[in-house]
Amino acid sequence: MALAERIQKPEIEIMTSTGCTKKRRLKPTFKQKWLLPAAGVLFCLTVCNVIVQGLVVDKTYQIRRWEKLINEQEREIVKLKVDIAALESFERVQYIAKNELGMKAAEAQDYRLIPSVPAGREDYTPNSGYNVADRDAGLLNKIAAWFGGIGKTMANTP
Repeated sequence: MALAERIQKPEIEIMTSTGCTKKRRLKPTFKQKWLLPAAGVLFCLTVCNVIVQGLVVDKTYQIRRWEKLINEQEREIVKLKVDIAALESFERVQYIAKNELGMKAAEAQDYRLIPSVPAGREDYTPNSGYNVADRDAGLLNKIAAWFGGIGKTMANTP
């Protein structure tokens, strides 16, 4: 069993001017004046830390949102590149030409051989449809002959 002792507070004897001694209790040497400013500084630092952490969380959220938008745009770009490649493919162009434009594949009878003009003037034979007498007939006859030849050419094409 423990014995309880009473701890006495330290006292000091002070001599007064009358010569009497007076006992006075000593105050503890622990000074509490610095405790309030230290607690205030600690509280301010805690509030600042909470504000900074809130800003960091907000910026992190914004960064993630922008990264998500960037990834969506990159996926869209890849999808569009694939679509462009599909539209530029030979099969797609051939399909559009046949079905939408009404074209057909060229066959052997669609090709025509056009002889080139010979290098020498003496080998050249003029067109039999061209009348030399009409050459001097006038400008109107020349234009009519020219348009008449275009009509014949357009009628021969399939």
